[in-house]
Order: sequence, then structure tokens, then C-alpha cells
Amino acid sequence: MKKLGFIFLLILIFLYTLMGFINYQINLPLVTGTNILAPKFYDYAGITHIQTQLSTGSGSINEITQAASKAKCSFLIVTDLNVFDDLSSFEGYRHDVLVIIGSKFSFISGHLLVYGKTHSWPFKGAGQAQIYFNDLLQSKNQSEPILVAAHPFLPKHTWDKLSYPGLHGMEVLNLDKLWSSEIQYHKWRIFWSLLMFPFNPDLSFLRLFSEPVNEINAWNGASVNKQFYGWAGSGAKAKAIPFPDKVFKFPSYKQSFKLIKNHVLLKSELTGKFEDDREKIISALKNGQFYFSLDILGDPKGFYFIAQEGSKEYLLGETLKLKPGQSIKLIADLGRQIEIPHEIILLHNGVKVLSSTDSKLSFTATQKGSYRVIVNLKPSLPPPDLNREFSWIFSNSILIQ
Repeated sequence: MKKLGFIFLLILIFLYTLMGFINYQINLPLVTGTNILAPKFYDYAGITHIQTQLSTGSGSINEITQAASKAKCSFLIVTDLNVFDDLSSFEGYRHDVLVIIGSKFSFISGHLLVYGKTHSWPFKGAGQAQIYFNDLLQSKNQSEPILVAAHPFLPKHTWDKLSYPGLHGMEVLNLDKLWSSEIQYHKWRIFWSLLMFPFNPDLSFLRLFSEPVNEINAWNGASVNKQFYGWAGSGAKAKAIPFPDKVFKFPSYKQSFKLIKNHVLLKSELTGKFEDDREKIISALKNGQFYFSLDILGDPKGFYFIAQEGSKEYLLGETLKLKPGQSIKLIADLGRQIEIPHEIILLHNGVKVLSSTDSKLSFTATQKGSYRVIVNLKPSLPPPDLNREFSWIFSNSILIQ
């Protein structure tokens, strides 16, 4: 029996090593190189939800911006939880990354992300903050700061409703929520990812992604008759605590930043002048002129989604009026040819109306509603992910009224 047990152990070791070697051969990102033929917009990738050691994170702003630079981020918005002090002195360019100070506050049972505020808060405690933000959320005044529901379906931090007039959008992708869903519904994927982590950390993280069904359904429902923008939230803390007296920084800020990003599309480039560049990024985010993506699959730069009405051109995030007998042309373009099997999908009010396996999709819209694009990739991965499909790019909507 001991001999059989030893042989069985050797077989297990052999199979584990074999699968590890197979996983090691997969190089991420899968979409390599840019090869963009003629960039239509300036694409700047960044992180919009991050905690430092000032609240629930483990790193200093300087350490975090170093990680962001290594992860090829152009901008970083720091959102420490329930910090009421003025932190604007931390803003500026650090390690070639545009650092902007945002905020994150507890609101009822959830968390609220706030962007675009340039001065100190008119309150000093959580109770006053609840009253202040409740008033803002009830207002349709678009001159107010950008208000975004953080991880609205994360257990213990859920949002009961997303229909506040002053709410600009919600996080559709959030790493904390993705990890929570995997633990609840796909424990076997967690186990397999941990086994393969020593051989290919990036692939192990990719395996933990699953479609955020509840978030997408909520996003579709909230954006039928108005602009309601979708975001990707890292929520990175680099803070796992396996022992009471020691902080273990896992996953690292750099690892988190490599996974998902928001991509702002601008018609003019950033210049390195902080005030001007800050205004460009905040304005684009406020107007929904951005998309988000799983950058771990590949750099999506070159992608755009526009509407054409005669000689006029409108970017994602904009709203158009449809006149009687008129049609509007919608164009989604990857900006390049990619070798991995893929599908560009156009959604109307959340329902698929057209798809393309080419690098470009064109559609003539004659109906009112919300139009947005997702791009799926079908990579060749080792077992048990042979037939898995991943949503790579999520655009914000073009709204036709």
C-alpha cells in the first residue's frame, strides 16, 4: 500500500508540474503591440478608485504612483475612505502619473465615490456627510461633483437604489466584488488559480474574472432614458492580513492596476501642465467620454465608439436628438487588426442588435435609446478554460432621444 501511495503521489506531482508548465507558456497580455493605423483620439488609461495608508490601504501616495507608473497608468485618482481633510497638496505629476485627489464616503449602506471637488468639504463628520450627499444626490445640477456608486452589489456595502437624479454612474467592474463573487460561486476556480499562481500569476488573476451580471443588468436599466455611466473600480488596498501583527501586501498595487483600467478619450493630448490636464481628465469622466477594459488581456488603445449625424461627429457619452425620418450612423472601431478571435457587439437598451468579428462595426440607428458596445475575446487557454470567453472592452453609451 505504501508503494502504491508513493506512486500515486509521484503521478500527482508529475501532473501538477505538467499543468504548471503549460500555464507558464501562456504570455499575458494576449493582445500584444499597438499597431494602431491612425489613432482617432488620445487614449489615457487610469485608476479611479484607490486607497492609501491614510485610510484602508497600505501604501503611501508616492509608493502607489510608482506602482501606477510601472502599470502604464497615465492618471490616478486617490479615493481614501471617510477622510475629511483637504488633501489637494498631494495632487500633481508624480513619476509621470497625473495624481488627482478624489474621495470615498460611507453613504447609507454603501460607499459613494466623489470626483472633481477642488476644495475642502463643508462638513467634518460622517453624519453631516450623509445629509450633504443626500441633498446632492437628489439634485439634477450637473455642475456638482461627479458622484459614482462604488461596488453597488458588494456584500455589506450594497446600494438599495441607483435611481438618484444626481448619481452620475456606477462601478460595473470592481475587483473587490469580483473576488467576492468567485469565493461565493466559483470556489474551484479560486483553488485552481492558487495552485497555478506560482507558474503564472497574471493568468491566475485572469481566471478569477466572471461576467458582472447583476451590475450589467442594473447599468442597462438605469441608462435607457438618460446617461448613466459605467466605471471600472480597482479599489486597491494591497492589504491582506494573514497574521494579527503583520500586513501582507497582496495583491500588490501594481498587480491590481494591471487588471482593469478606465480609458479616457480626448481630442487633444495632455501637456504636462497639471491644472489643464486635471480639468481635461475630470471633464471627460464627467461627460462619459471613456470606456473601461480588462487591460490584463491587452492594451485596448485605438478603440473608439462614435455617432455620425451628417457632417457632425459625437463621442461616446454624448446625447443626440433623433428627428423624424432621420437616421444616425454608429461606428465602433478597434483601430487595428487583432489575431485573437473576437466579437464587437452593439447593444440597444442592453439588447444585442449587431455584431462583427472584423475590426470595425457600423450600424444605422433609427430608434431612440441607449447604444453601447462591448468587445469579447475568445483566447486559447489551457484547461479548465479552453472555451472561456472574456469581455475585454465596455464602452459608455451614446444616447439617442
